[in-house]
Amino acid sequence: MCRTMLIYASSPLSVSISGEWTSILGEPQISLAIDKYVEIWVKKSLRSTPEFRIDGVGENTDYTNKLLELVENILIDYNIKNLSFTINIPLDLKYGLGCVSALCTALLVLTSKIYNIPIDENMIIKYSKEFEEKLLGYSSPVSSILALRGGVVAYREGEGHVMIKYKGDYNIIVGASDKAFVDVLRICKQYSKLSSLQSLIKHSIGHATIEIADCFRRGNIKKLYENLNISYMLQSSFFKIPPRINKLISSCRILGAYAATLSGINRQYIVCLTYKDNVRLKRFLNKKGLYILSTSISKNGIKTHEY
Repeated sequence: MCRTMLIYASSPLSVSISGEWTSILGEPQISLAIDKYVEIWVKKSLRSTPEFRIDGVGENTDYTNKLLELVENILIDYNIKNLSFTINIPLDLKYGLGCVSALCTALLVLTSKIYNIPIDENMIIKYSKEFEEKLLGYSSPVSSILALRGGVVAYREGEGHVMIKYKGDYNIIVGASDKAFVDVLRICKQYSKLSSLQSLIKHSIGHATIEIADCFRRGNIKKLYENLNISYMLQSSFFKIPPRINKLISSCRILGAYAATLSGINRQYIVCLTYKDNVRLKRFLNKKGLYILSTSISKNGIKTHEY
């Protein structure tokens, strides 16, 4: 690699819109890559060890520094030297939203490309899950699948994933928190044995999620919104979502969201689907202390370019 070579990579963040919580109990989930990206530029360096510079919102936070320590250890294991990485992160890693997987994916793909090291998708997913577990306390392969491929994915634990060919354009407003409003993992442990009613609700969430996948395929936007709202209503009952959060979701719909839901495990976020950008809705969520992203579905996963 010559001294002046510059290689660029971008990888999308992601959100779940249905079934993430009950996926822990074996039901399917639907997640989307979003049009916000971790971007990395890498070039030759005179230093013998990898060098990192962080730009953007994620600059020099505890989460970013911990993640880069983990990544650097892997690069050293592969004997990677004399590289300088400039990284742009669109939000603090503490919010989740697949940011850890997007960063890990972009770094590993670039390293593989530069040094011709055989790092395949399974290894990228493995490392991304390990990093998410260490930084955020919970991991899933879904965010790294979307970081690699983009688009819409349906996933069920033990069965793997299916990429959904979707029709239509979707405006998405995300209100992200670094906290959890619902202790999902604890509740799932309590549900090791389900009553008949609990089992019915769980399977109903799974059914609504499958319907949502079908609506994406057919481009049936009206039915998609209906099933998303049904999925949230069932989720609220099953996981005993606090009334103040239900009121927050209801307010999002009053302010123009055709569908609104709560997702995320240890860091939770509100996802709203709207007809167009909605300033009033964003202002409302911001006043509630949430970090706002206005975005859409990203059709692309990891992309690289050599200058």
